[in-house]
Amino acid sequence: MQININFKFLSLAMISLGFLFVSIGLLYPFNRVENNTASNSSNQTFTPTQLKNSSDNPSSISIPYLQYASANWNKYGVGQDTAADAARLGSVQHLWMSAVGSITYEANLPKTKKDLVISVGLSSELLNRRSDKKTDSSDVSVIINGKTQVKTNVIPDNASGGKDYEWIIPNEDFQTGTNTITFRVGDGRYKNGLAIYSPIRLSFR
Repeated sequence: MQININFKFLSLAMISLGFLFVSIGLLYPFNRVENNTASNSSNQTFTPTQLKNSSDNPSSISIPYLQYASANWNKYGVGQDTAADAARLGSVQHLWMSAVGSITYEANLPKTKKDLVISVGLSSELLNRRSDKKTDSSDVSVIINGKTQVKTNVIPDNASGGKDYEWIIPNEDFQTGTNTITFRVGDGRYKNGLAIYSPIRLSFR
């Protein structure tokens, strides 16, 4: 008799827990949250595929924005808006991170006498909102192999593709083989995170 009573009590308890979990799910639908992580996490090394060409005419290289080697941000990120998220938020797919920190990519570069050109679509990162105010922008340092090359103010988060930026890196500041490309927020006045909308595109001129 005692055993039957315990089984009944256990069944009631499990049913009650089930209702509790369902209620929590209804109260807290999906939204962008802190500490969300992109589908391809950090600490992953990626060597982009490049077409072989002569050393005087190296090919262009495209690094998918998800394929970062490392990242560290003090508020939230790295995270990604999927196609479904973008449709729900009226945005486009991108990688986001906030507020101060850095993200690093690795690129295997060919031997060349030309300078390196880096281009990518960027904006600041604002949680579930858009802005055109200067105070919502970010100052982004571009760092090659540990050396800061330039600091650029990127537009406030517009959730619609950001803006394309381009930098030319002198030949003497990169090397044949593995190089690191870091985007860092925190060295300037405006520190509102970073959103990356496109592959990191590398070419030579």
